This record gives sequence, structure tokens and C-alpha cells, in this order.
Amino acid sequence: MNRLFKYSILLAVCFLVMAAPTCEDEISTVDARSDHIFRLESVSDDFSSESLSAENLEAFEFKAVEKLMDYADYLGIIYSEGYAASFRQQARQNIFSFFNTKEYSEAALIPKSFTGPSSSYQIMIDSVDIIDPLQRETDTRYTGSVSYVEKILGISLADTSILSHSHKTIGIILQMDYKDFGENSLLVWEVLLGEITSGD
Repeated sequence: MNRLFKYSILLAVCFLVMAAPTCEDEISTVDARSDHIFRLESVSDDFSSESLSAENLEAFEFKAVEKLMDYADYLGIIYSEGYAASFRQQARQNIFSFFNTKEYSEAALIPKSFTGPSSSYQIMIDSVDIIDPLQRETDTRYTGSVSYVEKILGISLADTSILSHSHKTIGIILQMDYKDFGENSLLVWEVLLGEITSGD
């Protein structure tokens, strides 16, 4: 009898577990909307504050360096063989979105060292240094600059060669802009890249 009782309890527990609604069943439209509003408010608190702490500015400087690295990767995609035209076009659009003016993005898209019979290119960014930390210019704009070493490699079936090795500086800009989050728009801080100058 005791054994039968334990077996019944085990069956009841299994039934309750199997019949319980999943997490997906529990998420209603209202819950999803509430979650969206919560995330929207979180973004607003983090990125739309009028005053930025030293830690905030350092995080944006790190984000600018990430964009610089991504820029180098996308530039290699644009000028390398083996990528679909749509993929190259997307890489070009991404680069345009990284810079704060059309003039700077167009200049960044013109390679000076992509020569020779190479079928693909790799742009390596090294020795990155924040030489001018972000400083407030206006209530809605900070500027700074980053130095780095850019190495361009030409890759062919025969070998890999160094086409360029140069020291460069790039401006970084942190400014407030309207960004869309679903159906809502918020005035948030955005970090962008500026003019690239050669130190050699």
C-alpha cells in the first residue's frame, strides 16, 4: 500500500510538470509590451542623461575603438574578392554609418595602398591609444582623438605581403541624436568616428 501511494504521488508530480504552461505560453502581449517599455526606459536612463560620468565617457571611448576595428574589417570586405555584391554594399553602408560626416566616410572608403595583384586584403589595427579623451564641447557634444597603427596586408594565392604600415589618428565624436526604438524615438548619446589623418 505504501509503495502504491508513493507511485501515485510520483505520477501526480509528473502530470503537474508536463501539464504546466511553458514560459512562452505565459508571455502575453501585455507582458511583451511592458518588457519593451522597461528596456526603453533602461536605454533612456543609461544613454540620454545630460551629465556623463568618467566611466560613461570611458565606455564610449571603448565603443569608438570597436567601431574603428569594425571599419577596418568592413574595408577589407569591400575590396576583397569572393564576397557577394550585396554583402559588400552592406559593408559600405555600415562604414557610412560609423562617421559623423559624409565627407569623412567617403575619404575613409578610398584606399591608398590597395595595389598589386592581391585578391583580398586584410586591414589590421594595432597600438591603439586614446591621445585626447572625450571632452565636452557643448551640452550635446564631446570630442576626442585616437592614435593607432594601420597595417594593410595584400593576400594572393602566391603569398601575403605588407602593402602599408602607417601611424594614423582618428577623431571621435560623442553627440546626442534621435534613435528609433520600435515605435518610440529617444534622444540618446551616439559615438561616431571623425577625420582620419596620417602621422607618417
